[in-house]
Amino acid sequence: MQGAFSIRPNQRNGERRLSPRGRLHSHATVSVGGLNEQVALIDLSQAGAAITTEAGLEQGAIVEVTFVLPHIDNAIRCEGRVIWSDGAGHAGVQFTNISDEIKFQIGFWLAHEDMMV
Repeated sequence: MQGAFSIRPNQRNGERRLSPRGRLHSHATVSVGGLNEQVALIDLSQAGAAITTEAGLEQGAIVEVTFVLPHIDNAIRCEGRVIWSDGAGHAGVQFTNISDEIKFQIGFWLAHEDMMV
């Protein structure tokens, strides 16, 4: 399945991404330290997500991200760690505890996102 996607350069530092990503502009909830914040979900892969938040997130913070993909009815909840944050509200979350079922749902959406958005 991964061969159907091209790996594109990471625009932040030139590194190459290892997981296919889908762009979307959707809402998500990030929970950290018992507090919930509504964020914008910018892109998504089976390994993580890029988000934009008004409050900003500290690099290394452990978070839970909850979102609903277009045309997929159930909420998806993933634990992760903030692996980068630019201080202007943009951050990258690497999923650290994700079930095979959720990986499948995200992979299915990635494979069909052109038809689903």
